[in-house]
Amino acid sequence: MFYLFAGLGCVGFTILYLVFFLPRRRVPSRFRSVIEKRMHFFLYTHGKWNREIFLPWKEVRIGMDPSSDFSFSDLEELKGTSIQELPTQIVFSPTEEYLRVTADRPLLIQGVEKSSGWLRVNGILRFGPVKMVFKGPLAVKERVPVKPSFKVWATYYGPGAASASLALLFIAMGLYSFGSATRGRNSFQPAPVVSGPVSPASTPGPSTLPSGTGIDGQSTSKGYVETASSVQLPPKRSEPQKEPLPDFPESLLIVTPGAKVPEIPIKVLFVHAHPDDESIEFGTLMALCKKQSIPTATVLFTDGEGGIFSKEYSGPRTSLREIRIREAAWALNTLGSSLYIRLGLSNLPYNGVRDEQKPMDVIQRWSSSKPVDRMVEILLALKPDIVVSPEEPSKVRKHFEHEATALIVRKAIEEVKRLGNSFPKGYLQSLDPRYPTDRKGNISFSRSQAKDLQRTALSFHRTQADAFYFGIQRMEKYPEEEYRMKFWDLVEDPLRYFTGRALQQAR
Repeated sequence: MFYLFAGLGCVGFTILYLVFFLPRRRVPSRFRSVIEKRMHFFLYTHGKWNREIFLPWKEVRIGMDPSSDFSFSDLEELKGTSIQELPTQIVFSPTEEYLRVTADRPLLIQGVEKSSGWLRVNGILRFGPVKMVFKGPLAVKERVPVKPSFKVWATYYGPGAASASLALLFIAMGLYSFGSATRGRNSFQPAPVVSGPVSPASTPGPSTLPSGTGIDGQSTSKGYVETASSVQLPPKRSEPQKEPLPDFPESLLIVTPGAKVPEIPIKVLFVHAHPDDESIEFGTLMALCKKQSIPTATVLFTDGEGGIFSKEYSGPRTSLREIRIREAAWALNTLGSSLYIRLGLSNLPYNGVRDEQKPMDVIQRWSSSKPVDRMVEILLALKPDIVVSPEEPSKVRKHFEHEATALIVRKAIEEVKRLGNSFPKGYLQSLDPRYPTDRKGNISFSRSQAKDLQRTALSFHRTQADAFYFGIQRMEKYPEEEYRMKFWDLVEDPLRYFTGRALQQAR
């Protein structure tokens, strides 16, 4: 009877809630006001004001592709513009203070021609006849439709639904109890009398299993039967762990800053400024050396600590320097380098015109570490036939630390020659294929035989968009890696030396 009275009480509460309380409660709204943060731009075409652009405060893509978040193909003013003047795609990735810009071809970011960089408020982005001025974030209030959540509906209808459910439960239990009591009174019979001893086997009780057998018939190590309550359920699967960076390759010898350089036979010495430069600018030539079993070594002036993490990188972010040293080690191991020599010089960020330095200022900043003397020491220890470095200062805009590296390498080679040594017998400087310059007398190497090795090496530089993303794009777009021969005193021509084939093309 208790369950029946409790059920009737819940029915009364349900009626009271639906009739008196529910009409006075606020119905869950299907709309809500939100303040959307937008990227605000002024757009100019051919030097004239065009319009304001508001883009969501998230990663967006603009360009000539009609599927972009904002397509330049819709602008009447650009109908006659050559498609070569405009990038196919530009990616805006906002942060709290800056707007990261990456593009599939070089454009002017804060007056510097490059493929990636940062914009502050009132920063200027130029490409072809288009100028975009970033005016910073703008808060826009909007009324957007929303679907009320389960929690909202549960708060609105929950009390009535809960009391109705309890009413049904109590009434069902009351009716079941009442029916069981009635059946028990009508079916009572005395228990039969059993004469004689009762054997244990005939005694009612739970079935038994042999010792050491579990409830599913499998052998157990405890020697007794496990009940269902003692069986442990497997834990919930945890979130997958991010793949850690691999340890340093065992076959690659790494020389730390200031350590003695081992005197091992080296034919080609590659020198550059930052981790990832070797894979972007030397990747094809280094891979060809590996295929021809030409022993090589690599010198990197800095550890790349002045850079930033790529947007696409999802691994650990505790120490950029240590991560990039490890990335470079695996890339160099892939490209066949026997030595990885670190000079450990300082690396400054380069995100715009305000960060630019003159090459001589960089050399002065590095002067306390005596990089020229260190390079002379490396050359005398390894005695390479050929040295490969970035290009010296020229009309082409390059990273100022690249230019400083080339000047230091050239000065070190001159000092080694002044000491009476015949090595090195060849000196090559890499050229950026994106910039048309005078190519007369240069030598180029096809990427076709080295594409897989160079792609693998670039993929190890996961923290750097220049290598991991744009480096692979450049490799696909430009089928040859090109160098300027500063001098070449070897009997073999460069193409035969690196590929085993006769010289077919020298520009």
